[in-house]
Amino acid sequence: MTELTRHVDGHFSAEQTPVSEHSDTQLAMELDIREKQAAKLQEEKEFKTLQDEFGMAEDQGGYRKQAEKSLERAVCDGQLSIADYYTHRYDTSQAVGAGIDDGNSCTKGVIDRLNQYYACMTGGTVANHWLCSYSDHYSASYGDKGWGCGYRNLQMILSSLKENPRYEKVLFNGRPLIPSIPKIQRLIEAAWQKGFDVQGCEQLGGELVNSSKWIGATEIVAMLSSLTIKCQLVDFHAPSKDGQHPRLFEWVRDYFKQDVDFIPPLYLQHQGHSRTIIGVEETKDGSLRLLIFDPSSSRKQMRTFLCDEQPISANLMRCLRRTPSGMKAKQYQIVAVTGVLTNEGYEECKILKSDRIS
Repeated sequence: MTELTRHVDGHFSAEQTPVSEHSDTQLAMELDIREKQAAKLQEEKEFKTLQDEFGMAEDQGGYRKQAEKSLERAVCDGQLSIADYYTHRYDTSQAVGAGIDDGNSCTKGVIDRLNQYYACMTGGTVANHWLCSYSDHYSASYGDKGWGCGYRNLQMILSSLKENPRYEKVLFNGRPLIPSIPKIQRLIEAAWQKGFDVQGCEQLGGELVNSSKWIGATEIVAMLSSLTIKCQLVDFHAPSKDGQHPRLFEWVRDYFKQDVDFIPPLYLQHQGHSRTIIGVEETKDGSLRLLIFDPSSSRKQMRTFLCDEQPISANLMRCLRRTPSGMKAKQYQIVAVTGVLTNEGYEECKILKSDRIS
């Protein structure tokens, strides 16, 4: 038998085949590891770019750790008294321990005031308006400034759902209390452990608790779905030639125009930030303006809407209004709450799906 014959036969012999299979398997595993490492490095690079762009410190730790550092700085800068420092520190400790938000960044009643504003409006450019049924506003606080927008927007969504008996029964079981950010982190991890959004879990390393990792639309959907809340995830993938997203504005208008008893606000995500859409305006020339609750708006600023001595003005409304020309991110995602999941739907929602609108 020639050397060539022995070489060829060796590929088909029982003795040689396992060795070849083992080598091929090992090579495939090594390539997979390299791909994952490359993807992780690219993700870390992109995340670092976002950190630099939005001023997010790498070593700020989780909610409690950041709150303690921020409170200490506020005292040193003269922004807080010693008494206020201990009050805020106690509230933070209670929020972390009990899993209930301390309410220090919450502003209630803005939706009611907006309804009054539109009811009394005369003249102006607004032809029609549509608002969500209810929502409180949650601002970034000492513990989450720079990374907590996703959590604060989720709290806004939850503040609306607790006002509806159907959702209140499913989510809160008779105790309509808004969870703190550390509690939300635990709820998202619990959703991952139940098998919701496995890919998202891997991207965030499977851990959120005691971290300052950002969350986005997919984490919102995973958590709510795990709690049997039905969600619709919508991707607005391609802007028009001028960089605007007219179909997003039209979709939002149609959502709030629904003839139903209860309309929750919408979660809006784009690169580096998220906000809550509470309604939409249609002007007399037919153009649309979104009405936005932004976590970056301070509680002091939002409480201006509640001042009886000072009626809501067009200037004040500027912090809520967003025109198409002011929203030119490459892509947007929206999360809409659409009902309660059935048993069959619960399992199906473990794999996240989105409606893509180009």
